[in-house]
Amino acid sequence: MAAELGQQTVEFSALVRRAAEDSYLALKELVERSRAPEDQRSDSEKKIDLLKFIAKTQQRMLRLHVLAKWCQQVIL
Repeated sequence: MAAELGQQTVEFSALVRRAAEDSYLALKELVERSRAPEDQRSDSEKKIDLLKFIAKTQQRMLRLHVLAKWCQQVIL
């Protein structure tokens, strides 16, 4: 039977761990791809990919921060 909305809980530490792991794996993939001999992208394209990674990671961390603040308000 499917759980109703709002009845499942996830530990905040699990969310943080998952975000960190996803960011690490994305960065590792980005580095490996840019070091690959068959990578024909220009430096500009590589920089754009790095900026995209940074923006996505920043957004992910901002969402965690907002969630943490919300949790603090709910608990109080």
